[in-house]
Amino acid sequence: MALRKVGFSLLVFLSFVMAGYSVFMYLFSDPQSTPLMVEKLRNVDFQYEPWIYILYVHVISSVFCMLVGPFQFLPQLIRRVKLHRAFGMIYVISILFGGGSGLFLAFYANGGWIGKSGFFLLAVGWLFTTFMAMKKIRERRIQEHKRWMYRSFAFTLAAVSFRIWLAPLLFLFQGDFESAYGLTTWLCWISNLLLVEVWLRRSASREQKKVMAA
Repeated sequence: MALRKVGFSLLVFLSFVMAGYSVFMYLFSDPQSTPLMVEKLRNVDFQYEPWIYILYVHVISSVFCMLVGPFQFLPQLIRRVKLHRAFGMIYVISILFGGGSGLFLAFYANGGWIGKSGFFLLAVGWLFTTFMAMKKIRERRIQEHKRWMYRSFAFTLAAVSFRIWLAPLLFLFQGDFESAYGLTTWLCWISNLLLVEVWLRRSASREQKKVMAA
């Protein structure tokens, strides 16, 4: 129980830090000063508009996902069905905008075709896992709904793990931004998804042992 509280607290902390970072960097400061934009503006063919407006949609919707996402797993909130559903709808609608805009932004991503394909699959996975979570709850398959929600939030937290992976990869590639960036677009969501799958399998194994021992 204590470990779960620590894990939940860490999720809230990382989500809120990332949300605050996104708001500050892209909404309250000059977005052209960010490392992402510095690299993009070096390309003379890059069209700042409408890309920047789609980015704003992506950032704002992703912030909502990160703010409400962790509380979808809080038992006290789950028991308050109406509130849980309200938070769930905010989360799902935010992902529709975040994932949809992510599909567009993927075609303009740094890191060459590796970066573009990594971000494209991230957006597809984000939308798909959330769709599956919604499908399962409509079918009243609660446990499967929970599992798909964990997978969905793994994609949401790719924004956090992206920053965690990028720094060491820049060091590994000796400052080669394009190579490091491209690989990070894959690792940021694959690593999260693998961790969640391992955790889900272990949780299922523990539950099965409890049933057999009863």
